[in-house]
Amino acid sequence: MQLRSSVRQTIVMLVLLLAAIAAGAASVTFVSPLDGMQTLGPMALEVTTTATKIDRVEFFVDGALAGVARTPPYRIAHDFGTSPMSHEVTAKVWSNGFRNVDSARVLTAAITAGETTNIDFVEVPLRIRAPRTVRANELRVSENGIEQTIRELRADRGAARFVFIIDRSLSMGDGKLAAALRAVDEESKLLRADDRVEVVLFNHNVAKPRAVARG
Repeated sequence: MQLRSSVRQTIVMLVLLLAAIAAGAASVTFVSPLDGMQTLGPMALEVTTTATKIDRVEFFVDGALAGVARTPPYRIAHDFGTSPMSHEVTAKVWSNGFRNVDSARVLTAAITAGETTNIDFVEVPLRIRAPRTVRANELRVSENGIEQTIRELRADRGAARFVFIIDRSLSMGDGKLAAALRAVDEESKLLRADDRVEVVLFNHNVAKPRAVARG
């Protein structure tokens, strides 16, 4: 009788242990980058996880700590640079007072000599008022939360196209639409003579861009 009770107790403890192990295992899935994806320049490193009571998520690139995320979405920005090599990206999810750790790993693909990669350079017009010349390393430009590299900062620019989006629904009555058009006209005076100015009107439909004559 005592033997059976002991065996039963051992089985119960074993079941509880297995249940605790199963409960502690959480999934970690990469959102970016994906396994086999090519990486170049600034990119987001992001994971999702079923773990709860998360303390922090650590991201490693080729074994080196790249950054830490503590709140969802669990995402950091990382610059892979111009290297065409593959990279091992690992995420470690610490939870339950740093007692549990779950991880995931992806291996990015190398860029071979037979492949080409297109990198788009984007001009960002801006107006700065400063008592001295502003340098490129004093500015920050981000896209979708990822900081971009500023290659050049110039005081001049080429001709540009400016499009103003204006609501023309009934809510713009009582002179609001006229005031918006006057604002477009005033702002147009600040642009250069070779700049193009257009306006897009919308309510339940969106109209095609229409050129705006100066004055």
